[in-house]
Amino acid sequence: MNNKTQIFRRTLKFCGSTLLGAALMTAAALAMGWATFVEREMGTPVAQRVIYASNWFYVLIGALGLNVLCSALVRIPAFIRRVPVDATDGATSEPRKTKIAVAKQLIPFYLAHLGILVLLVGCLATALFGTQARMTIPEGTAVEKAIDASARLFDVELVDLTSPADAQPAKLDIPFSGGPLNWRDCASYQSWKNNVSEPLLAKMSEGSFFKDLAQGAARWSQKAAFLAANVSRTQKPGTLYDKDGLKIEVLDYATIYDFAPVEPLAATLTLKKPDGKSVVEKLELAFPNDATPPTDALSVSRRAVRKTLTEGVRVVYMLADSNAEAAALLKTVPTQNAPTAENTTANGASESVSAQNVNQNDVVVLAVDGERFQIRLTDLAPLAYSGSTDEQRASLETQRTEIERRLNLERKREDATPDNASELKPLQTVKREDLERNAAELSELLRSTNELLAASAEPQNAVAADNPALVEARQKYSQRRLLNYLASAWAQLESASANSKEFCEALEKMLSDTTSRLTELDRLDAASRLGETGWRIVGFETSPTLVSNVDELQGWTALIQLESPQGDKCEATLYSELAERNRYPENGRVFGALWLDRFEGADSEYGRPWNPALSKPKLELAQTPDGALYYRYNNGLNEFQTGRLETKTLDAALQNIAVSQIALTDVATPTDSTAPTAFSLEKVGLQTELGYRFTPGAFEQEKANEFYGTAKVRVTLDDAVETFWIRTIPLESVSEEQVKYLTKRVVSSKRAATIRLTDRELDLGVALFVKKFTPVYEPGSTTAASFSSLVRVLPQGLSAEEQAAALAQIRKTTR
Repeated sequence: MNNKTQIFRRTLKFCGSTLLGAALMTAAALAMGWATFVEREMGTPVAQRVIYASNWFYVLIGALGLNVLCSALVRIPAFIRRVPVDATDGATSEPRKTKIAVAKQLIPFYLAHLGILVLLVGCLATALFGTQARMTIPEGTAVEKAIDASARLFDVELVDLTSPADAQPAKLDIPFSGGPLNWRDCASYQSWKNNVSEPLLAKMSEGSFFKDLAQGAARWSQKAAFLAANVSRTQKPGTLYDKDGLKIEVLDYATIYDFAPVEPLAATLTLKKPDGKSVVEKLELAFPNDATPPTDALSVSRRAVRKTLTEGVRVVYMLADSNAEAAALLKTVPTQNAPTAENTTANGASESVSAQNVNQNDVVVLAVDGERFQIRLTDLAPLAYSGSTDEQRASLETQRTEIERRLNLERKREDATPDNASELKPLQTVKREDLERNAAELSELLRSTNELLAASAEPQNAVAADNPALVEARQKYSQRRLLNYLASAWAQLESASANSKEFCEALEKMLSDTTSRLTELDRLDAASRLGETGWRIVGFETSPTLVSNVDELQGWTALIQLESPQGDKCEATLYSELAERNRYPENGRVFGALWLDRFEGADSEYGRPWNPALSKPKLELAQTPDGALYYRYNNGLNEFQTGRLETKTLDAALQNIAVSQIALTDVATPTDSTAPTAFSLEKVGLQTELGYRFTPGAFEQEKANEFYGTAKVRVTLDDAVETFWIRTIPLESVSEEQVKYLTKRVVSSKRAATIRLTDRELDLGVALFVKKFTPVYEPGSTTAASFSSLVRVLPQGLSAEEQAAALAQIRKTTR
C-alpha cells in the first residue's frame, strides 16, 4: 500500500468519523437554536438572511452531508464483502470459490444515512435553486404572476437620442438584493451596536438573575449576529452593472429609514456699501414644512427659497433635480453684446414685448444636450405671432407663386399694348361664383379635416396626429384658405384700380412684401436653429411676470417651444427675475435662462414701475442630489462669477457640508448700490426631499423586510454622472403617479436612461383562480388560527372573454 492510498484512507476515515459528525451536528443544532432566538427578536427575514440562507450555514450543512457520506463510504468494506464458497466435490483439489455478501446488520445504518443525505441535498437544492414568492389573489379572480419575495430588479430603459422618436427603448433587468438590514449597520460593529443591538436590548427589562443572564446572552447573540450578517451579505457596496457605457454602482442600501427635517442653511454675507464701509449680515434659508407655510409669495417656489437682504441684495437657494441642471446654472449666463443701432428699437418685436425694454442684451441662453446657445429676443419675437417657420414658409411660398401667376396673367393679356395699358381695366378673372365655389370647397376641406382630427382623438382608432391623410388635409385646407383670401383681395384691388397698370403695380408691391417676409423668415429660421444639434425653436411667447399678492412687476416670462432632431416637441418656461421658477422639459435635455439688460424707469406699455430688483446683485446657490453646491453671482449688470463650492464632510453620514469663504470680487460692482464682496457658508443640510433628508433608522422588527427598501445609486451614462437615492416601487400597491414620481432619469449627450427599482415578477406558467378564501377562528378568539382556500388552475394566456367563460364554468361545477 503506497503513501497516497494511506493518506486518502486516513482522510476519508477522519471525514466520516463519529467525532467530527457529532461536532458538526452540535454546531448545526446550536446555529438553528440560535436562529430561533434571532427570529423571535429580529424577525423571520433577518433569521433567513443572516443564518438559514447564509453561505456559512450552507457550508456547515454541506460539511455535515459530507461527513454522512464519508461515514457510509468508510464502512463499505464491512457492508459489502466476498465470502468463500465450499467445493461440491471434497475429493478434488480445485481452488475455493467466493461470492459477494451483504452485512444485514448494517442495512439500517445505510438506510438512515441515505435518508439524511436525501434530506440535506433537498434542503440545499431548495435553498440554492428555490425561490420564495408571494401572490395577492382576491376572491373570484385569477392571477398568472407572482412577486419574488427575496430579490429586486433595477429596471432600466435606454433610449438612443439620435434614433427616431418612435424607436423602441432597450430594456435591462439587473437583479439586486439589498437584504432586510441597513448596510451601514453591517459595516461596523459600532454602527450595529448603536442602531440594532442597543434598541433591542433596551426593550429587555432588568432585575433578576435570569433576566440579567438572558440580557448577557442577548448581547453575545447580537455580536454573533453582526459577524454573521457581515459575512452573509450576498451584495455589498460596489458596481452592479458595467457594460456598453452604462455603469450602475450601489453605494448604500437601507431597509429601515425615515425622512428628518433639514437644518436651515447658515451663512454670512459681507456687504460693501456705497460709502465704502463693510457690514456682515447673517443669513438663514430654510424650506418651510407643512406646519409653517410660507407667508411671502416670492420667498418659496419650485424647490427653491429666497431672501432679500440689505438694499435689495438677493440670495436664492435651489435644489437641482440633477447634476446636469446644476451645471446648466453656470453655463446659461449671457455674453454681453456691444451696443448697436438696433438697441434703440424693437426691430419687429412681438406686441407682447415692450419695445423700449428689448435690446441687444435681452437674450435667452439655452443649454441643449450640453451645448450653449444665446439668442436675442428681437430675433425670436416674430415666432410669437407667426407660428412655426415651416408653416410660414409654406404659406408665403404659395402666396408668392399665386401672385406671380396673377401678375404674369395681367401682363400677358391679349388686348394690352404699351400704349393702352393705362387705359384698360384689369382682367375680371375673379367672379362672385368663383368666390362662392372657393368658399364651398374651403368648408368641405374644413369638415373633412375636423373628421380626421376627431378620429385621431379616439384611442381605439389607428389614425394618429401625424397620419399622412391628416397632414395632407391640413395642408390643403391651409392652401385653399390662403388662395381664397388672395382671390378676395384681388377682387377688391380690381374694383379699386383705375387701370391695368395700377393693378400690376399693386401686385408688384404684394410680391415685394412677400419676398421681404421670406427673407426675414430665413433670418428667423437661422436664429431658431440651434447650431448643428438638430434642435430648433418652433414657438416663442413673452409676457410680464405677475405674481399673486405681489404688486411689483417681476420682469418677463418667456415660453419657448422646441423640437428635437427626432421631431419630439417640448416646452421651457423661463423667468427673467424669478429664475428659480423656471420649468424645463421632463426629458432632461434642455435648460435655460432669460436675461434682460439693466433698465431704469417706467414701463409705458403697462403703466407700472419696472422691477428695481433687476438692477441689484443676486447670489444663486444650487445643491445637487449628491450634495455638491454650485453658485452663480450676478452683480446687477449681468456680469457673472460662477463656480462649484469646494466642500468638506462634517460627519460620516454626509448629512451636513461646509465650505470655506469665497470672494465675490471678480466682477465689477455698481457704485450706486450695496454689493456682496464675500460669502461664507457655515452649514447646509443635504436635502433628499424638499426640506427633508433621508436618514437610515434604528432597527425595528416589523420593518425588517425589503418591501420598501431604498438604495443610494451612482449612475454613469456615457458623459453624464448622477447620484441619488431611489426607493423601491412595489408593483402590488403603487399607483402610476407614484411610479412616475419614484422613477429616476439620467440623460447624456447621446442617450437617456429611465431607472426604477421594482419587484421581480415570476411567470407561473398557469393562472391560479381563488373561488373562496376562508379564515378559521378558534372558539372565543378574534384571531384567525388557520386559513383555507379553494384554488383552481387555469391555462395561462387566456383572453378576458376566455377567462370569464372558464371562471363561469368553475362556479357552475362547484356550487
